[in-house]
Amino acid sequence: MLTLKSYEDIVASIPVREVVSSLPDRLMPLWCDDYYDTNPRADLLTVDLKDSGATFTYLFDLGLQRIVVACGVPIVPEHGRDYGRQAGYPKPKQRFVKGHLIAHSMGGGMDINFVPQLGSMNGGAFRKIEKLAQKNALENLKSFYFVRALYNDATEVPGMLEQCLVYPSGRMSYELHRNY
Repeated sequence: MLTLKSYEDIVASIPVREVVSSLPDRLMPLWCDDYYDTNPRADLLTVDLKDSGATFTYLFDLGLQRIVVACGVPIVPEHGRDYGRQAGYPKPKQRFVKGHLIAHSMGGGMDINFVPQLGSMNGGAFRKIEKLAQKNALENLKSFYFVRALYNDATEVPGMLEQCLVYPSGRMSYELHRNY
């Protein structure tokens, strides 16, 4: 299981000037291994939306139809949020909202980017690091941001959400949020 210490060690092992560009290639195999440990029959697919102007990559489990991780460089989006499309996404269970792993305000998309999140977490503690990532995007400071869904069962509702922002200097803002 990856921990804050794991991420700190990985970031420390990369030359500072390469931190943001090197992390996706270093972390994606580790995230896959971590997920396979608890879901050995998983059918993982990497979805890269960079051709559509997005800067985020998503790891998705086709078998269980759920997101595993979203990661990339926060940007200032060029277009507004598609509220009609978001409204079409199935309504989650009571206490949960249609949460974006990556906020639209930093370049996150729709569809694959949705995960049921506790309303109290989505509108509260989760926003702290999101706002830091958005600030970096507005200041054109290239940082690496990820949100990983950690599941306790075979449902689409993660038990925890791991959220991390890595600055070009290698400094990190990290939180592990309960989603139950």
